[in-house]
Amino acid sequence: MPSDHDFDDEIQNHIDLLTERLIAQGTPPEEARYAARRQFGNTVSLKEVRTEMRPFIFFETFWQDLRYGARSLRKNTAFTAVAVLTLALGVGANTALFTIVNSVLLRPLPFPHSERLFSVSFNPRIPSMPFIEGTMYDGDYAEYDGENRSFGTIATYGERGFNMTGAGAASHLHGLQVTSRFFSTLGVSPSLGRIFLPEERDGVVILSDSLWRSRFASSPAVLGRVVQLDDRSYTIVGVMPSGFAFPKPVDLWSPLTIDIPKGARRGNAFFRPVIGRLRDGYDAVQARAEFDTVTRNLIKENPNEHREDPTRHGRWMARIVPLRDFTVRNVRLSLMVLLGAVGFLLLIACANVAALLLARVSQRRREVALRASLGASRGRLVRQFLTESMLIAFCGGLVGAMLAAYGVKIILSILPEGRVPRSGEIGIDLRVLGFTLVTSLMVGVAVGILPALQAWRPNLNTPLKELSQSAGNRFPGHERRLRGLLVIAEVAVTLVLMIGAGLMGQSFLRLRSARTGFDGASVLTASVQLSPAAYRTTGRMMGFYRDAIKQLSSIPGVAAAGAVNWLPLGGDLISGNFYVEGRLIAPDFDVDKPAVGGDYFRAMGIALRAGRFFTGRDDAAAPGAVIISESVSRRLWPEGNPLGKRISLEDNRKPEDWLTIVGVVEDVKQNNMAEKSPPAIYQPYQQVIRTSFLGNVTFVLRSDQDLASLTDAVRTRIQRIDPGQPVLRIATMQDLIASSTAEPRFQAQLIGAFSVLALILASIGIFGVISYSISERTKEIGIRMAIGARAPDLLAMVIRQGMLLVSIGILLGCAGAWGITRVLAKFLFELTPTDPPTFVGAPAIFAFIALVAILIPGRRALRVDPVAAIRNE
Repeated sequence: MPSDHDFDDEIQNHIDLLTERLIAQGTPPEEARYAARRQFGNTVSLKEVRTEMRPFIFFETFWQDLRYGARSLRKNTAFTAVAVLTLALGVGANTALFTIVNSVLLRPLPFPHSERLFSVSFNPRIPSMPFIEGTMYDGDYAEYDGENRSFGTIATYGERGFNMTGAGAASHLHGLQVTSRFFSTLGVSPSLGRIFLPEERDGVVILSDSLWRSRFASSPAVLGRVVQLDDRSYTIVGVMPSGFAFPKPVDLWSPLTIDIPKGARRGNAFFRPVIGRLRDGYDAVQARAEFDTVTRNLIKENPNEHREDPTRHGRWMARIVPLRDFTVRNVRLSLMVLLGAVGFLLLIACANVAALLLARVSQRRREVALRASLGASRGRLVRQFLTESMLIAFCGGLVGAMLAAYGVKIILSILPEGRVPRSGEIGIDLRVLGFTLVTSLMVGVAVGILPALQAWRPNLNTPLKELSQSAGNRFPGHERRLRGLLVIAEVAVTLVLMIGAGLMGQSFLRLRSARTGFDGASVLTASVQLSPAAYRTTGRMMGFYRDAIKQLSSIPGVAAAGAVNWLPLGGDLISGNFYVEGRLIAPDFDVDKPAVGGDYFRAMGIALRAGRFFTGRDDAAAPGAVIISESVSRRLWPEGNPLGKRISLEDNRKPEDWLTIVGVVEDVKQNNMAEKSPPAIYQPYQQVIRTSFLGNVTFVLRSDQDLASLTDAVRTRIQRIDPGQPVLRIATMQDLIASSTAEPRFQAQLIGAFSVLALILASIGIFGVISYSISERTKEIGIRMAIGARAPDLLAMVIRQGMLLVSIGILLGCAGAWGITRVLAKFLFELTPTDPPTFVGAPAIFAFIALVAILIPGRRALRVDPVAAIRNE
């Protein structure tokens, strides 16, 4: 392409040729030159067309627009700061929460070809036993393992605790029993040593990296070392790499062997999770089809173990789902609700900035008209405004990314411990930064498109005639309507967030104050797990517990001490059916079956409704005794006295299996605070004959002293009985209650924080729109005051116009919340998604704050000097 100078010479040559031709035709030279220029046409337009045809012209003009926009924004620092900070809050909050969603829900599992890993399950749907979801019977697993063709390897695993001695102080370790192909299924190898061999059934362990470093000083010589776990010798054969924590962080792994012959009676088999890795050439559809065939055969071959009882066990479900989806199944909905809430916050920020940009367009109308009259095309003007809005959004994204880094730390600090899988992987990565960039660009277009199009709407001639006059009071009414619509949208979206936050907050407060059935204040708990090797009989176990309760009761300041195998809100329980002498009961009536000892009920503050508590005389030599909860009494004996009635907890009942009811106590929250208190039947631990019921026990102590001061004394008294017996956990019941409500508290905190930010942004938006509206109407207000309008009337006019927008937004927001908040039903405790007080209270609070935001600029309108306002116009 020729240079600009050559192009000018070429134009001039054409004009000279036309001039010579006209002169030859008899036109005077002076007229010929003017006629030739007119005949040739607009040379400036030709130069612009040529410029637009140059390569990379888009980038040149974009760079020009960018520099012009930067200069313009730099001149209006207050506007720029408010707009950037507003978008930074919206983008930053979205980036912070997307970081959580990306790490937990979207990022692939940290295993090779993790898309080929699946969870395999075959279990009944039992509402009272949600923890068996995604599991299989040991016997079903063994049969499927022999018939499976779709998966190259399958494995199962289960949790198990160990007491370690001989490597420093005695301590309790969290372990995982795994089948030999567990590690190869996941595709991981030890960083030191090897995995389990198929023939290894016991006596070997693999350490976690953290345990290796903390207890064995990262020594490579640890391989082959023998450690004592539950008073048995185990040889260390490997150390797993740092960061391996599936399905959750544990201290060590030991072998698990599932050896149940085909067709053998399963009895009380375990439900365990099962994972599989697809073979090459197979897909999930083929695996599901094969698994359906296998499970149908399992039901036919083992009808007793696979009862189709809708009232109790429900229907047996065969499922194969991606392992990543199975891992996050319990938190997916919660995170998506929070992501939706923070998305609303971004919408409010966008509406706020769009309103600011619309106001700025009005101030720049004469500039737009002048540029258009000088030849700027509509596209160029629209692009200029879009460039400025995207520059604001980009700066907001940068600041938002920095805010997100702090936001992630804050979220992690309040994240419920152990409730969110893969929480150790949460962090900002390239995908998060890409999300921030794309979000910023989309926000730039969203907030700038209306102002950019609005800049072209007015008649260009009118502003040019009025360049010497103020632009105020001459802006078209549709701009005011657009700003009003943005305010209405802000109010509606903010109200949806406020109502959602109100529901979650009320639900959490109700949950925290729910009746637990016990008095958790002044109660300290200490859990132990007895070594199966050292305590093989119930007699030895009972001797330890009897001595421990005696020692703990003698601690100065302890008013009562007891023990229970399934502590309320402790996370574990055993439940099942039972039988009443001389009558039938519904098959779906399952009860919890805790075993208690010492002065448990008084230590926990559980009220006695009838009869008596257990005493030291309720031992193995005495007739069997039980205490039932109120719900059992109400259901089975609604109008009679249950005391003296006999029940049995055994399926195959013998005469000595009948137990006499000696007391009735208050119902207790056993699983968590959100669930209804389940019915329970208590046994004295001295009459329990199964060692599996007594291996894990928690001691409870009631004291008026500072509970923290008792911790060392409790640990010392227990180890005085058995020096090798570690204490698993010492905690107050108040801590356990707080842990049970940690997840709803986390949800309420986040949604509450988002709603507060939304309320602040919406209030600022209302304040800005009303302030600008008043500045536009300075002349009108001056004239009204000049002809006798009173200050209260003017203030009422401003309030009326502002509150009209707010009222419309409140109505739309309530209508939207009526439908949207129904997704929160799963998270609400004793509260409906359409709770009337919330739907009245949230709008009332917002209306009051909006009124304050309107009054501040409204009072400023009263200070307008009528003479000065008219003179300025």
